[in-house]
Amino acid sequence: MTTPYPRLDRLRLYGIAAIILLGCRPQGGGAAQDAAVASGKPLFDITKLVNKSPDQVAAVLGKAVKVIKIKDDFTLMPGDDRAYKPDLTGRESMVRFHRKKAIYFDIIFAKPVKDPRTALRLLGLNPTSAPYLDVATATRWRDEVNGLNWKSISVTNSKGGRVADSGYDEVFADLEQSE
Repeated sequence: MTTPYPRLDRLRLYGIAAIILLGCRPQGGGAAQDAAVASGKPLFDITKLVNKSPDQVAAVLGKAVKVIKIKDDFTLMPGDDRAYKPDLTGRESMVRFHRKKAIYFDIIFAKPVKDPRTALRLLGLNPTSAPYLDVATATRWRDEVNGLNWKSISVTNSKGGRVADSGYDEVFADLEQSE
């Protein structure tokens, strides 16, 4: 049905096409995440990636889809940020390398989970202490977790807002560096 407003017809058509395309988009990683949550096993063990080279990280997460050299922040140099899109999570994840060693991780899961400890277990992390910060938008740990000293491990939602409403789907893990 056409209307005297052809632009509105095109917009409706584009809107319907967008809904169809977005609704049918593969969600990669969701099935693997569900299986990992049900079994209590991690998607991958992040502690085995700590202080590893880009090649060793790529063996687990796949080839980097983007590499950003750090040029302007002398506290982080020499280094680079690498974006990965692992099949295990289905979403883009970032790893920061400092002097060719992985020291910072930003992992986003395919689907949110209800509990911050479940999110950490998906990465092979098992904090034994209580979090030092537990607010409406994030839960954070620091110090020793799995035998490594962390500056901070934060579990939050990638879209922001209250995690009670939307769940936890993003983990930031920053390793304490000893120099």
